[in-house]
Amino acid sequence: MGTVYLGEAIGSGDYLHFATLRKQPDGTWTIVEPAKDILERILKPP
Repeated sequence: MGTVYLGEAIGSGDYLHFATLRKQPDGTWTIVEPAKDILERILKPP
């Protein structure tokens, strides 16, 4: 992809599928539902 700058679109579409992973103490990973405020902060334009 090359260099991506802050605020630059990296794609487009009708839906966004977002997965959040958390590392467990035993070293495995689990999918968790992110908090609403975290999603809003990630998706907010700069």
